[in-house]
Amino acid sequence: EALKKCLASGMFKATGDMQEGFDGSEAVIVCVQTPTMEDGSTDLSVLNGAILQIGSAMEAQGQYQVVVVKSTVTPTTTESMVLPLLKGRVSKPFGLCMNPEFLREASALEDFLHPDRIVIGALDDRSGDVLERLYQGFHAPIFRASITTAETIKYVSNALLATAISFSNEMANICELVPGVDVQEVMEAIHLDHRLSPEHAGERVRPGILSYLVAGCGYGGSCLPKDLAAFQAFARGKGYRPLLLEAVDRINAQRPIRLVEMAEHALGTLNNKRIAVLGLAFKPHT
Repeated sequence: EALKKCLASGMFKATGDMQEGFDGSEAVIVCVQTPTMEDGSTDLSVLNGAILQIGSAMEAQGQYQVVVVKSTVTPTTTESMVLPLLKGRVSKPFGLCMNPEFLREASALEDFLHPDRIVIGALDDRSGDVLERLYQGFHAPIFRASITTAETIKYVSNALLATAISFSNEMANICELVPGVDVQEVMEAIHLDHRLSPEHAGERVRPGILSYLVAGCGYGGSCLPKDLAAFQAFARGKGYRPLLLEAVDRINAQRPIRLVEMAEHALGTLNNKRIAVLGLAFKPHT
């Protein structure tokens, strides 16, 4: 119903050509790809082109408009790149926001309609107020911050999830060295810590974070590897070496190799063996 309300409001308009299809809406939401380059940094060429096109279209409109960046970009990108590009094309007042998305593969629509939080990073109060108005009817806390803080929140969120996964797999690597110790049993007991699964109304609550504290073959998908690489590159560009995130990356890269080694230990050799991989998709229903 929230999605229908947004579409019915006329604030969202899907167009093939921004120049011809721009309808003068109060907010323009930009969500284009920002892929990872070889050095781990973010390729902003698609976003750059979209902003230039939007800026030209905005200049032809009369009303005040807010550009909302939903694409995942490293901290300071929106103000250091997007803002100057818009200023170079738009002569009238406009607004600018960063509104990171937290959508999971296989459940993106559900996550959009029922978010756990809505982060709005705004250039100024007017920009943030316009964007917050679009989210009327969504039952989720709205967190207002600066644009750079909003950009950072997305990366820190994914870095935490990746760290939890690599922590679990590091523990698995150690447990596998001890005869009779099953990492699944160990983690099941860890989950019972009240700080991880508190009791409510006499029943144990099992938060979603527990699904990241389970040993497996490592993390994959379209977000965690990309965002962790970009955040590390960003930190190094600031003169800081992110040792923990580097370790998270290394553990994740080594875990599939460790699983192959376990198979070799059990079978002696993998030559001419037929291997069945159960659950190849990294997530159900993907």
